[in-house]
Amino acid sequence: MEQSFFSWSSGWIVESIDRFRFSRPRGEITWAAMADRATDRAREHAGRAQEQARGMMQKIQERSPNSKQVLGLLTIITGVVVALVIGGVTLGGTVLTLLLASPVFLLLSPVLVPIGIVIALATGGFLSASAVFVGFCSVVSWLYNYARGRHPVGADQIDAAKHRIADTASHVTEKAREVTGYLQSRVPEAAPGA
Repeated sequence: MEQSFFSWSSGWIVESIDRFRFSRPRGEITWAAMADRATDRAREHAGRAQEQARGMMQKIQERSPNSKQVLGLLTIITGVVVALVIGGVTLGGTVLTLLLASPVFLLLSPVLVPIGIVIALATGGFLSASAVFVGFCSVVSWLYNYARGRHPVGADQIDAAKHRIADTASHVTEKAREVTGYLQSRVPEAAPGA
C-alpha cells in the first residue's frame, strides 16, 4: 500500500520524537533537544528522498526515447494515417463509381464485352510483341559487343563452349583418319582375292 510522502514523513517525525523521548532518562529531555533531533532526522530523510528522486529521474532519462526515435515514430504514424486516408478515399470512390456506372454497364454490356475482349487481346499482343522486340534488341546488342571484343556477360562461357567444340571436332577428325587408315590398309588385302 502506497502512502503519500507527506503523510509518511509526518508519521515518521512523530515516531522519532516518541523514540527520542523514551530513549533518554527523564532529566535530559528538553523540547529544544527534541526539536534539534527531529530537524536532523528530517534533513537526513530529505537527503535520502532527494537521492532516490535523482536515481528515479536518471532511470527515466535512460529509458526515454531520444529525439531521432520520436521523430521516426511520428513519421511512421503520419505515413500510416496518410495511407489509411488515401485508401479510404480510393475505396469510397471505387464503390461510388461502381454504384453510378452499374446501370450503364448493364445497358451497354452487349457492346462493352466484345470491345473489352478485343482490347484485352490487342493489349496482350502488343505487350508480347514488345517483349520479343526487346529480347531481339538485347541479343543483337550482345552479339555486336561480343564481335567487337568487349566481353559482354556470358562471353567467357561462350568461348569455353567454342573451345570444347573445336577440341571435340579435332578429336573426331583424328579418329576418322585412324579409322580411314585402318580401313584402307584392310581394303587392298580384300581386293585382290575378290
